[in-house]
Amino acid sequence: MTDFSFSHLARALAAVALPTLALLSTACDDDLHRDIDDGRISFTVQSDAPTASRSADDADRWWLDVDGDSVPLSLSQGLNDDFDWRSDGASRGEPFGSKKALSEIVVSGYTASGAKLMENEVISVSGSSATSSHFWPQEAVSFFAHATSMTIPGFAPTYSMSGGVCTGSLGAYTVPHSADGTKDAEAQPDIVVAIAPNRDRAGGVVDLKFHHALSALVFKMGQMPPGTTVQSIEISGVHGSGTCTFAASGTDGVDYTWAVTDAATQSYKQTYSHTKDATGPLGNATQTFMLMPQAIGADATLTINFKIEGRGEYTLSKKLNTLSVTEWKPDHRYEFTIGILANEVDVEVTDKVVGKVKSDLQIKNTGLASGYIRATMVGFWVNASGAIVAPWRDTEGTFNGLAGSNWTKGSDGFYYYTQPVAPGATTSKLFETYTLTAAPPVEGAHLELTILAQIVIESDLKTAWPASPFTP
Repeated sequence: MTDFSFSHLARALAAVALPTLALLSTACDDDLHRDIDDGRISFTVQSDAPTASRSADDADRWWLDVDGDSVPLSLSQGLNDDFDWRSDGASRGEPFGSKKALSEIVVSGYTASGAKLMENEVISVSGSSATSSHFWPQEAVSFFAHATSMTIPGFAPTYSMSGGVCTGSLGAYTVPHSADGTKDAEAQPDIVVAIAPNRDRAGGVVDLKFHHALSALVFKMGQMPPGTTVQSIEISGVHGSGTCTFAASGTDGVDYTWAVTDAATQSYKQTYSHTKDATGPLGNATQTFMLMPQAIGADATLTINFKIEGRGEYTLSKKLNTLSVTEWKPDHRYEFTIGILANEVDVEVTDKVVGKVKSDLQIKNTGLASGYIRATMVGFWVNASGAIVAPWRDTEGTFNGLAGSNWTKGSDGFYYYTQPVAPGATTSKLFETYTLTAAPPVEGAHLELTILAQIVIESDLKTAWPASPFTP
């Protein structure tokens, strides 16, 4: 193991409940008068956190090698019920929710016979209500609505109603790059669509449920060494242009179908300055990649650049088709975590051997959380062929300084270090020297003395090691 190593004790990410965001209905007065207050087609927007929820899949974990070191990369996926909106400019702004309501939606409506009632009407949302300029007709109406987090030049979805089936198209779409090619995630808008088929006045205010047309790729930093800063993330070898059609699914769902139209692949890059102590996704909501849903090809690659103060700069590279996700789906969120998801720890043992003397035995916490360390010694006499010929006994040599400062021996034979060891820190010496004095039990045999070290998270000491001979 090198000076910079991460634990290979993988822990699964617990399923994360993602909220379902919906535009809910309320009752409407059944008044026969078609006046401006209650005769027009209306919508109600709920901006508070909903009570229903969906669960993400458990996380997958991979280990990426960086100059011989191992850095964990985890991926969890689930339905995307986050809405990040922004006005034209540098920032998406606050997510659509309790702090920021959706300000406007674009609605089209078709009667059961296929007649067009309204087309791309921009409806402002005030508080929790949105009212169109159209009155309810005698027959049922199917509604299409869309919204984008910023203006998309030439974006004009089309809709149709035929045989009672609601369908639509986003037409051709190309995932944009930023002007300088380093802030691509910030240049990628969010697109959502809602379909409410066969609604009539008797049903009251129309409820709409929006679904994302694109795939959201979000990056977070888990536990990393102090001084870590993520500098950039690049997603290369993916398609950026395609066509999208969609249809109603159930009472409030949307089924999207994407088809790739570009033979060449694209690269998308976002620069960051996200430190270990920063919270939330990298760059917050403003720097979420909104990419075209597609099958993951052989050339699709994720590249992460980060630096650790005092250690240098690192590049992680991973072929995306080697992950468990084989495609990016519309209305889904893929959340990558760089670093440890939970408090995981690892150790490294160093010593010196000169002739018959072993010395300078120390144990380093190479993990990312503080922990307690224990160690024991196991030895065997091994012949020239590598076969064990006899066990080692500590009386076959002489220890000097066993146990060292802050070390104490337990009834289980382990030596316990009584102080928590911070990430990157090293214990004091377990002993100063061990000098072998015994002759080999058989001619040509030599002694192999191994130090077995273990570490547990600081808070788990008594749970993991109930035989620990000390109390913190």
